[in-house]
Amino acid sequence: MAILALPMAAGISFLAAHSSMFTARVIAAVLIGLNLILMKGYWIGVIPFGGPTPSEFRNMPEKYFAVLTRRLHRRAND
Repeated sequence: MAILALPMAAGISFLAAHSSMFTARVIAAVLIGLNLILMKGYWIGVIPFGGPTPSEFRNMPEKYFAVLTRRLHRRAND
């Protein structure tokens, strides 16, 4: 994914030059947030390391909910 960093930076730079700085910051924040969500998904096992399929990406919110609910339930019982 590091190969996407340069085009993404160029796109945000273009947005900052041709629109408001607020818009560029919001888009950058959304991209960073999505990256953090995907990274956390790899860490907790929601996204497989062997290469996810489009259907696994569609089912990701359900898997996140199941994993987080299981962790919260486990903490409540401790």
